[in-house]
Amino acid sequence: MQRENMFVPNIDIRGHKQKYKKQASADGRPAYPALPMFKLLLLQRWYNLSDPGMEEALNNRISFIRFSGFPLMSSLPDHSTICRFRNALLELNIYNRLFEEIGRQLEKKEIIVKETSGAIVDATIIESSRRPRKVM
Repeated sequence: MQRENMFVPNIDIRGHKQKYKKQASADGRPAYPALPMFKLLLLQRWYNLSDPGMEEALNNRISFIRFSGFPLMSSLPDHSTICRFRNALLELNIYNRLFEEIGRQLEKKEIIVKETSGAIVDATIIESSRRPRKVM
């Protein structure tokens, strides 16, 4: 996740941000900012996470909080908030355009991000200090 933090400040969605207006919830709680919410959608796509999976990862991984830009000790969006944000972008017809724009920005920086559906495992081979067993 540290390498991803190298380009976090440079994600630019300003051209589309005006189309999305933050709205307070029905009980008056302020809406989450658009950029951190969009960064959650990026993580969700890159790590192939469902909305509940994204909520769980966000609550368990400091690297996800840092990448998204939410303050460490703040309340974090739940799965239904993430879903509503995505649906709002889809209704405005900017969801796919945002991902295309981010793809272009990352390509300019020669950064390739591939989706994953599994875990990355270190395959370093280390020789044992023990003598191998004799075969008889």
